[in-house]
Amino acid sequence: MHCGLPIENEKDKYCSRCIFDFGFHDGGFSIAIYEEPISSLIHNLKYQRETGIAKFLASFAVSRLKNLDKLVDLKCDIVHPVPLFPKRKSSRGFNQSALIAEHIASDIGIQYAENILIRIRDTKSQTGLSVDERISNVKNAFAIKEGSIIKGRSFLLIDDVMTTGSTIQECARTLKNADASSVKFLTIARQPLDYDD
Repeated sequence: MHCGLPIENEKDKYCSRCIFDFGFHDGGFSIAIYEEPISSLIHNLKYQRETGIAKFLASFAVSRLKNLDKLVDLKCDIVHPVPLFPKRKSSRGFNQSALIAEHIASDIGIQYAENILIRIRDTKSQTGLSVDERISNVKNAFAIKEGSIIKGRSFLLIDDVMTTGSTIQECARTLKNADASSVKFLTIARQPLDYDD
């Protein structure tokens, strides 16, 4: 329930990585491992423009959280997607994480916001990058939109897939530096890792 990776021993609270490194976020959850059929659903949402899949993924996530009694762990003031750079969002036509986040917020009755946290740098794709390269790639890529009220507010970040957690960590760092009270995350899928976060 902290980094989204499965816990080796169900009696443990954290996986072996999180025992040593908590990072900037305050915990989170990944609904599934990034494998079939979830991987194809996410791929079709992002690249085949099958936007109706977002509602299904959101409903699946909320249902799974309810079954696992995890909804209370993710209680927050604002549900917010991990933002895309404007040029990439314009090219794709939508932010897949925003589509999912909006449905999740509606399903659980929490305020949705999309433009408090913004991406100010057009980072290259994280695919194929090492852990260090991923961290460097997203460093200082996010900012708080001018005039946004952050202090004392708690956030639930929504993304489609988490691999090393670098993007979530940088989003959380940006929000925490603006005095957010807590930042948690929910992703639809988590890539299994063969290396340390």
